[in-house]
Amino acid sequence: MKQFTNLYQLSKTLRFELQPIGKTLENINANGFLTNDAHRAESYKKVKKLIDDYHKDFMESVLSKLKLNAEHLQSYYDLYSQTTKDKQFKDVQDKMRKAIAGALKGDDRYKTIDKKELIRQDMKKFLNNDADKALLDEFYEFTTYFTGFHENRKNMYSDEAKSTAIAYRLIHDNLPKFIDNMAVFEKIANTSVADNFTAIYKAFEECLNVNSINEMFALDYYNMVLTQSQIEVYNSIIGGRTLEDGTKIQGINEYVNLYNQQQANKKDRLPKLKPLFKQILSDRVQLSWLQEEFNTGADVLNAVKEYCASYFDDVEESVKVLLTAISDYDLSKIYITNDLAITDVSQRMFGEWSIIPNAIEYRLRNDNPKRARESEEKYSERISKMKKQPKSFSLAYINDCLSELQDANIADYYATLGAINTESKQEPSIPTSIRVHYNALKSILNTDYPQERNLSQDKLTVMQLKELLDDFKALQRFIKPLLGNGDEADKDEKFYGELMQLWEVIDSITPLYNKVRNYSTRKAFSVEKIKVNFENAQLLDGWDENKESTNASIILRKDGMYYLGIMKKEHRSVLNQPMPSEGDCFDKVVYKFFKDITTMVPKCTTQMKSVKEHFADSNEDYTLFDNDKFLTPVLITKEIFDLNTLLSTKNC
Repeated sequence: MKQFTNLYQLSKTLRFELQPIGKTLENINANGFLTNDAHRAESYKKVKKLIDDYHKDFMESVLSKLKLNAEHLQSYYDLYSQTTKDKQFKDVQDKMRKAIAGALKGDDRYKTIDKKELIRQDMKKFLNNDADKALLDEFYEFTTYFTGFHENRKNMYSDEAKSTAIAYRLIHDNLPKFIDNMAVFEKIANTSVADNFTAIYKAFEECLNVNSINEMFALDYYNMVLTQSQIEVYNSIIGGRTLEDGTKIQGINEYVNLYNQQQANKKDRLPKLKPLFKQILSDRVQLSWLQEEFNTGADVLNAVKEYCASYFDDVEESVKVLLTAISDYDLSKIYITNDLAITDVSQRMFGEWSIIPNAIEYRLRNDNPKRARESEEKYSERISKMKKQPKSFSLAYINDCLSELQDANIADYYATLGAINTESKQEPSIPTSIRVHYNALKSILNTDYPQERNLSQDKLTVMQLKELLDDFKALQRFIKPLLGNGDEADKDEKFYGELMQLWEVIDSITPLYNKVRNYSTRKAFSVEKIKVNFENAQLLDGWDENKESTNASIILRKDGMYYLGIMKKEHRSVLNQPMPSEGDCFDKVVYKFFKDITTMVPKCTTQMKSVKEHFADSNEDYTLFDNDKFLTPVLITKEIFDLNTLLSTKNC
């Protein structure tokens, strides 16, 4: 057995708790520390939303004045039309991202967007509601509460190619869609659909800053859709909108639908325009039926019911029609991203992740034979670079590659909607599986669930919910590879115009799935964690001796046990007074950081020639590294006092 044991490290999660001793718990309760911190934790959630509103207003005001460099915009347009994107295209993207990020960071308001002044001054000027201002006041002395939140939000202002950044959203996500729409609109404008443009313009005239709908699909108009408010207007022109009284105003795509229904020949049908993605943060606005957090089982089931209604009304039949007829579209203009999507599709089609990648490599080797005197290693490196270079591959190209090694067609894979029918495995299509699991849960979804009932303890319902939501996630994963990289110039706009209409609903399963999972796995006895401050924003913020009064926390030791001491804010100077050192005492640990060993000598109780020799014969706590440098703090027992006296006389 010895050869099978002690072979690997064992990882364990250790859980600790602080147990109040003496009068500590009595003092905590008497001063209402936990009650105050619980209230502040709830207020924190509300203030985060207010800060997000500030960010959105800040973005709106800056971007509404921004005009992208005309030469850069034209260069992007010209390079975008090329089948193969080169370094020049990437350089233009970089310049445009930096221009957007530079405009945002160059505004004076950005200087304090992660500082205490945001809470104490800027937000106060921004807010009009007295109740909201009162919430801010709760954090006047606790601005550090938002340190992590601020760091997260600052990522939005990055000029790097990160999907969480404002500049990335505008240059990598929306600009390609806008340019695609320019070409699609030109086709639409040459049909009878154009007869409705005047009516559409009049319906939206108060929101528009152009003289005709046509102007919205010219390249320089992109400067107008950098903000969320104008993105909404643009998308309404495309997809229509519903007024408060329920009146529906039709957009261009709805007129395209009517036009296509009248065309007997599919080739005569028009592609649809694609809506732009919402601006960062605005895309995080919760769907009307999706709460920030589920508190009851009824909340969960109502949200699932609403999502199912959206799916069955807007997606189910359309996705079947689109994918079963995928071969009718131009497969040379439908793409799959050249990343994990390729291996994922390969795994689903063949049960092996390497089939499609190997087929592509086989084709590249045939088309690019080994050069004279080229080593196999160099040849493999060259082929590998060629394989990684394209950002996406068309379905037609993948089919051509597969045809040399496999009797398979990737269009057939999508046309079956995920169904598997082999000798070893049979599975229904994903939409069929969704229907089956929905029907099993339908009666529960359509019945009022008791508010007092704990859904997470209802194992059968939880299992049925998981099966249904797993199916929706499977559909999302099944379709997502078809989105391609997004900046392919030569796309089948008829296919992608239909797909993007469906994707918004399909993709919204992710936040619902995560929230249902979080609720269902919540333990019946669990209590939400809150940050405990003891009315001190700097509590436990470091252990250096010089920071003890500021951080109001010390480490104590007695009989081999360690204790955490926390002082009330108004009594933090207690350590500056002489402390008793007789009788039953605790050791107070002095925690000091030394950059160089020589600075420590005066702090030690013994003058020493060699610190290493001193500690070798000492019982004092220390951490020492090579080269006589302290890379972590040193623990030295220095002062002793009676903890019980401190607790009773200074209310610690």
